[in-house]
Amino acid sequence: MTRLARWIVAAGAALGVATAADDAAAFCRTTTCSPKSDACRIVDGCARSGAPLSWPVMPIPYRFHGRAPERLDRDEARGAIRLAFARWTEVVCPGGRRTSLRFKEMAEIPAATPRGKEPFGIYFRDDGWPHDDSDETLALTTHYFGHSDGLIRYSDIEINSGEKEFTLRDTEKGTDLESVMTHEVGHYIGLAHSPEPRSIMAPSYCESNARCDETKELARDLGADDVAAVCALYPPGGTWKATEAAPPACTVTRAPGEGSGEPLAVVGLLGVVLAAGRLRRFAGGGA
Repeated sequence: MTRLARWIVAAGAALGVATAADDAAAFCRTTTCSPKSDACRIVDGCARSGAPLSWPVMPIPYRFHGRAPERLDRDEARGAIRLAFARWTEVVCPGGRRTSLRFKEMAEIPAATPRGKEPFGIYFRDDGWPHDDSDETLALTTHYFGHSDGLIRYSDIEINSGEKEFTLRDTEKGTDLESVMTHEVGHYIGLAHSPEPRSIMAPSYCESNARCDETKELARDLGADDVAAVCALYPPGGTWKATEAAPPACTVTRAPGEGSGEPLAVVGLLGVVLAAGRLRRFAGGGA
């Protein structure tokens, strides 16, 4: 499966329904179609074909890995990540009703468990970044999904804490963990990078100086594009299946000669998006 640095895809309708893409939509969804495939229809950098990725259950699970980050306070870091998840669920859609998106924090993954052995994990990569572009990448979201239906079986998030220095407090200068995680949660729910520079889903951290030159709180906010996205994918009053206890069993395989240890394919009906959530550090500016 191809690595993607900027996988931008078309907006769809409600979660779990693969409808025709709306080419006029500013926000984009991740689909099963790789932009590097000749069979994939690309318009303005966005994949316009393939099934949009979607979660078939609600609430959507996430789990902290038990190993605490070495350079951040464990409880404060987890608090920032919880706020990032909550920010998406608190959106009030047109008509005054709250989006139907919900998350549930599940049991912690044991500290000794490597990534890939347990689903829905959030991992601080203190020992080094096992992917390419470690000098630029802040975080990475990986999806495992059905090839034909785009239904997400499970996902996880990795934070490049070994290569990058993150901050937790409004008064500290540096890369704000909560802002980065708000972006990654957008990928976690099925969004791709947005062409709108004021969107939290812009492909680079603080791509719009207006987001980051004032306060950390402003940098963490969802843009109008993000609000439109979450209300379209998770409309008020949406009904979903209850969260399953565990994803389907699968076997991970690796391409010969690959040294990164990243899964390139999943045997059976699952596919994998390796870098749907790759967030660049800067785009013509600093923070």
